[in-house]
Amino acid sequence: MLTVPNLLTLSRILAVPLLVFLLWQPRPFDYAITFVLYCIVAITDYFDGYLARAQGQISKLGQFLDPIADKIMVAAVIVMLVSQRNHSGDPVIHSFHIIPAIVILLREIIVSGLREFLGGLQVSVPVSKLAKWKTALQLVSLGALILGGAGLGKGALAACLALSGKLNLVRDGWNGFNVLHMAASRMGGLMLGYAQPGGIADIAKAAPKVVLALGADEVDWSQFADSLKVYIGHHGDKGAHAADIVLPGASYAEKDGTYVNTEGRVQFAEKAVFAPGDAREDWTILRALADSLGVSVGFDSFAALQGAMIAEVPALGEEGLADYGALPKGDAKAKFEGTIDAYPIKDFYLTNPICRASPTMQRCSAELLHGEDFAEAAE
Repeated sequence: MLTVPNLLTLSRILAVPLLVFLLWQPRPFDYAITFVLYCIVAITDYFDGYLARAQGQISKLGQFLDPIADKIMVAAVIVMLVSQRNHSGDPVIHSFHIIPAIVILLREIIVSGLREFLGGLQVSVPVSKLAKWKTALQLVSLGALILGGAGLGKGALAACLALSGKLNLVRDGWNGFNVLHMAASRMGGLMLGYAQPGGIADIAKAAPKVVLALGADEVDWSQFADSLKVYIGHHGDKGAHAADIVLPGASYAEKDGTYVNTEGRVQFAEKAVFAPGDAREDWTILRALADSLGVSVGFDSFAALQGAMIAEVPALGEEGLADYGALPKGDAKAKFEGTIDAYPIKDFYLTNPICRASPTMQRCSAELLHGEDFAEAAE
C-alpha cells in the first residue's frame, strides 16, 4: 500500500540516480545542489517512520523498504565519494581511503544477509536504538563529506558556531564543533595574531608599497602588481616567480621550528640537514633585514626568538593539542553567503612547494589524476 510514509521511503531510492549523476562529473554549484538534495532525502528517513507510527500506517512494505532505501543511498554516496577523477573526468577508485568504505559496505551486506537467514528461521531481529543512532550519524557524516571544505564560505563559521550553541554541541567533556583548516600555516598564524578581517583582499586594497611574503605561494600576486614583492621561501615556487626580490630560505627539514598543524596541535621540529647554497633560516634573514633597517627586534638567536614567542603565546610552548579556552559565542544573526562551486583543494598531491618540486608527487598527480601513462622497466 502506497501510504505517505512508504512514498517518503521510495523517494530515497528514486533520488539515488540523481545523487550519482550530480557526483559523477560535478559542475559549478553541483556540490551545493547535491548537499541540499541529500539533506532533504536523508530527513525522510526520520519522517517516514515517525508518520507511520503516528498515523498507524506501519506496513510490511514499509518495514521491507526502509532499511533497503538507507543501504542503497549510503552505498551509492560512499562509492562516489571514495572515487577520484581520471584525465577524462570520470570517477575511478583506488588508494587506501577505499578501505573504510569497504568495511561499511561489507557490514551492510553481512547484516542484510543475517536478517534474511534469521527470517527464514522465523527469528525476528528488531532494529535497536544503537542501530538507529548509527544510521543517523552515518547520514550526517556523508552529508558533511559531500559538502567538504567547500562549505567554509563567507559567514559559514559564524553561522555554524551559532547553531552549535543552540544545539549545545560544545560542553564539558564533549566538543561537537570542529573545523580542520586547509592552509598549513593558518593555525599558528591565528595564534600569533597574524589575521586580517578581510584576509588578503584587505591587504591588496591597502595597496602596500612593499609586500614581504614568508613562504606565501598560494596567493594571487596580480593583486600586488604595483608593490615591491620580497619573497622568503624555498624550492623556487609560485611566490618566487612573482617576486621582485627573492631571499632563499630553508625548508622545514633544514631548520629548527615550532609548528601548529591544521587541527591546532603544537609540534617541535629539529634540523635534519643544512640548507643548500645561499639559503638561510628564516629568522636569520629577518634579523639581518632588521639590522639593515636599523630596527631592534630583541633577539639574536633562535632560542631567544622562540622564548619571546612562547612568552607572548604560552600555548606554543607545550607540545600537543593547544588549549584555546572556551569558544566565542556565535552571532545569532550570522548568515552564510557566497556560493559552493568546488572543493578548495584541486590537486591533493601538489598542495605545497615541496610536493610540487617532487618528481614522485608530480608523477602521482599525472598518473592518478590526469591519466598519464608511464613506461616501467621489466623486472
